[in-house]
Amino acid sequence: MKHQKKRKRKPSYLSFQLGKENYAISSPKIIEIQKAQYITPFPNVPNFIKGVISFRGSIIPVICLRYKLNLPINDSQKYDLIICDAILNKKKIMIASMVDNVTEILSADDEEIQPIMQTSTSLNTDIFLGMLKTNEHFTSIVDIDKIFTEIEQNINEVHNL
Repeated sequence: MKHQKKRKRKPSYLSFQLGKENYAISSPKIIEIQKAQYITPFPNVPNFIKGVISFRGSIIPVICLRYKLNLPINDSQKYDLIICDAILNKKKIMIASMVDNVTEILSADDEEIQPIMQTSTSLNTDIFLGMLKTNEHFTSIVDIDKIFTEIEQNINEVHNL
């Protein structure tokens, strides 16, 4: 009997758009994708926290990734929510990320993901795992844990409802 070499699966990423730019989140972090729904506003929180939704019996914050990534704000009523697991202070929590549009699942080996070069002091490259070139465009891979770690105190306030 010959030993068959197991083919290692390439890591996968859920890609989405914010404006004309492409971003992605590691697929194992994704719990569910939802279409636009009513988001209950939450008072006295930063602009990037759009409010809260009820998800599987829990109240979870909705974060606008456009605000967090310093992109122009889109007042469109069309958006998708990516419900993710994030690790904050060694604790797993659920957070909804508001994006313009979920596009596809990408697969890539670690070698295919290029580091993002620090081009200015205002660019925080720590929140990115790298960049992937697919067809004719680039996709920035977001480290969702690092984005949410930066806003941990605000998220904890919402989770302590």
